[in-house]
Formats: sequence, C-alpha cells, structure tokens
Amino acid sequence: KENKISNFDYKEYNTSIKHLPILTVDGEVLNAMSGGGLLVNGELVGVQSAGANNKVHYTPGFQVIEFINE
Repeated sequence: KENKISNFDYKEYNTSIKHLPILTVDGEVLNAMSGGGLLVNGELVGVQSAGANNKVHYTPGFQVIEFINE
C-alpha cells in the first residue's frame, strides 16, 4: 500500500534525546508502514519510524546509514 504522503515536504526537528534530527510530515498515519521511505523530488530522504495524530515521523537517511556502518 502506498503511503499517500510519501512525496510531501517535511519539517525537521531535533529530538530531546541526543538532539538528533527527526523529519515530520502532516498526513494520514497508516498502520504497518514503519520502514517505508520518505521521497522528496524522487530521492529517499528518510525512513518512517513512527506516527500518531496525523503526524508521520521519519529517521533521516544519513542516520540509518551511520547506524548500519557502526
């Protein structure tokens, strides 16, 4: 199932823990979409990590790559 917000612009915030960035998009939260990508202008910029109350949260792509490489 395609996430209808996968191509929308995002806002970037810092988390309260370690002040890491998180990307947030306004839109429908779909169950079982964790791990889905956030595409902006055809480029993958984040991976869905959470969502509630019409806010979908994505981990920035660079953080995922850093985690894998560690």
